[in-house]
Amino acid sequence: MSEVRDLAARMELLLRERPRTFYELLRELGDAEYRVILQAWGSLREARRLGRDEHGLYLLRQPSASPPGTPTMRGDAKSRSPASRAAGSDE
Repeated sequence: MSEVRDLAARMELLLRERPRTFYELLRELGDAEYRVILQAWGSLREARRLGRDEHGLYLLRQPSASPPGTPTMRGDAKSRSPASRAAGSDE
């Protein structure tokens, strides 16, 4: 698994330099097996490290002050379920 961790670290370095498309990352990582690239990409996604800029390019998210899954303030649209938001209800 260290091969996957090493490749994820390389991806992070590339995305710190500048936002990129997935295809650009693939080209930069041409020496790695595609399977390992996908595993590393999956590990970054699972860790919620990937974001997108206004042009749709992938970038590295800044670590947030609160961990993923932390509840938001009551009544905040982000804290309600998609069904309740669509119905326009508070809860």
